Amino acid sequence: MSLSRIHLIAAARPNFMKVAPLYHALKAQPWCEVSIVHTGQHYDANMSDAFFRDLQLPQPRHHLEVGSGSHAEQTGGVMIAYEKVCLAERPDWIVVVGDVNSTAACAMVGAKLWIPVVHLEAGLRSRDRSMPEEINRLVTDAIADVLWTPSIDGDENLIQEGVDPARIDRVGNIMIDSYEMMRPQIERDDTPQRMGLERGRYIVVTLHRPSNVDRRETLTPLVEQLVAAAARVPVVFAVHPRTRKRLEEFGLMDSLNSITENTAMVIAETVQAEKGVSIPSREWMQALRSRCTEKGALLVLDEIQAGFGRTGTLWAFEQFGIVPDILLLGKSLGGGMPLFATLDSAIILERTQVLVTPAATHLTFRVVP
Repeated sequence: MSLSRIHLIAAARPNFMKVAPLYHALKAQPWCEVSIVHTGQHYDANMSDAFFRDLQLPQPRHHLEVGSGSHAEQTGGVMIAYEKVCLAERPDWIVVVGDVNSTAACAMVGAKLWIPVVHLEAGLRSRDRSMPEEINRLVTDAIADVLWTPSIDGDENLIQEGVDPARIDRVGNIMIDSYEMMRPQIERDDTPQRMGLERGRYIVVTLHRPSNVDRRETLTPLVEQLVAAAARVPVVFAVHPRTRKRLEEFGLMDSLNSITENTAMVIAETVQAEKGVSIPSREWMQALRSRCTEKGALLVLDEIQAGFGRTGTLWAFEQFGIVPDILLLGKSLGGGMPLFATLDSAIILERTQVLVTPAATHLTFRVVP
């Protein structure tokens, strides 16, 4: 009796981790011949080769080498390349994983060639069709013959969409299988110790979805939150190539790291109002305060724009739960007249000799509460 030929489609980093336990389980079976097809959607060595090595996966039987491109280019490129593989070496089953472009592309190839398709991690929904991944999920689940779901909500989503329950098989979250498969290596790994981290006392984070990283107004508050979290607990940020590009493009990569032991002071506004009102987040201001304290830099806050009581508290900095070393005031002191003053912390007054000289200023406030 001939063996059933199974193609496992691996395209991107999450796919590698999900196909690994399935590959090893099928490899041990006497009834099938299992092969990995790498579409090349993730082609960076750190995004591909390292995972194959760590997960003890063999070299792919077929490497489509599609690479990067638009969604249409990737999807079309995978379909063209994989159809040639299927025509030359027709599999009995195609197993696609997750929700990347290659998932939908290979599922469509199988459906059009009448090759049974299994979707591993079926039924997941975000309800957001602006996400390319959501479109890939919907397309793949509509045409796959067998739907392996990870959870009850996956079953419910498919049934609500009119899918025949006979096509649905809940197999559980295969990422747990991946974790258990890798547990010995994880527990032996000394990376946390080499990084000076204490077990259970640090955060690991990665960001890569376009909806999170491609827009400055979305990525900036995420970075602010990470910086704020890092002020309380170490954060290990595994930076995706796409995210690194955006961080550099938006000027966020260095962020607060530019404040060093050589920094004398940092001057910031609690409210910016030259081109519309702009207010930093509470988390960002607290992280700024912590960084200045850590590096021995003075934090100078300029409240010339904020005035007295305009933010609901006498001083705007009170809204952020911090105290600056020096507070700059002006205009509102004299109802718009060019009067200026500074408030310094006691330690600053003790350690410095303040020299007051005439200063030029300009009118900002016309009415003061």
